[in-house]
Amino acid sequence: MVLDSSLSWRSGNIAATFGIRNLLDKQYSEMVGYGFNSSTLASDRFYYPSMGRSFDLSMEYKF
Repeated sequence: MVLDSSLSWRSGNIAATFGIRNLLDKQYSEMVGYGFNSSTLASDRFYYPSMGRSFDLSMEYKF
């Protein structure tokens, strides 16, 4: 399980949002690849790690 969080603020025509994805910096993999290793004659799995903790900031102005 991955925990995300965000905080939004709005005043008149201006809005801002700050978010944190993967708040606990969990290591996980969304994708795995399979291949054949000719030197060991076995199938291998290749894991592609997902992003660690990341931050988002967005601002909006409506006119």
